Amino acid sequence: MQKNSGNRPLAHTSGKNKKAKEKFLWLWRKLTNYITTPYLKA
Repeated sequence: MQKNSGNRPLAHTSGKNKKAKEKFLWLWRKLTNYITTPYLKA
């Protein structure tokens, strides 16, 4: 874990993480909407 702490391509990984985060948040919203909608309608 400490071995590769010095050589991280920050720009590359942060861009990748941002895309993954956006996709995750989109899926999370979809999921929460799917779960909460029946309760709101009832």
